[in-house]
Amino acid sequence: MQLYTLILLFALAQPAVDISAPSRVLFSNGLWPTQCRVIGTANLKAIGMGIPYNNSFKLAYDLRIHIDPTGKTSVDVSYQGHSSTMKGMLVNDSLIQLNMGQDVPQNFQGDGFSASLKGTIKNGFLSRINNKIRMFIHVDADGTILWQGLTIPVTGKVETDTHN
Repeated sequence: MQLYTLILLFALAQPAVDISAPSRVLFSNGLWPTQCRVIGTANLKAIGMGIPYNNSFKLAYDLRIHIDPTGKTSVDVSYQGHSSTMKGMLVNDSLIQLNMGQDVPQNFQGDGFSASLKGTIKNGFLSRINNKIRMFIHVDADGTILWQGLTIPVTGKVETDTHN
C-alpha cells in the first residue's frame, strides 16, 4: 500500500504539461527536405523613367532549408550565381511563413538586359503539401535595369511562384 501511495504522490508532484504548447517533434526538420530545386516564374512589373516594364522570367532556384527546434527557419536561395538567405517561422508541419520587411536581392537576365534590384518582402511562404515544395514571394523592389548599354533606375514589384 505504501508503494502505491508513493507512486501516486510522485505522479501528482510532476509539473503539469501544457498540451496547447507546440511539441518540439512538430518543429523537427524531418518532414521538410534540407535541399531541393523549385522551378517557376518571376513576374516583374516596374516603371523606369516613366515607362512601364512588365516581363515574366522562367527560373529555377536551389533551396537549402534550415529549421531549428524552436521553429525558426532560414532558407538559402541560389540562382545563377546569386544567393541570399530569407528568415521565417515554421507555422505548422506544412507551412513556413517568411518574415515580412526583410530585404532580398532580385537579379534577372533576359534578351539583351539584366536587372539588379533590392526587394523587400511584403508576403511570402514555403509550403509542403504531398511532398511538393512551393515557394511564393511578393516583394517591392527598386534598383536598375541595364538595357542596351543604358542603366535605367526602376521601382516596382516582383512576384515569384515556384514549386518542385
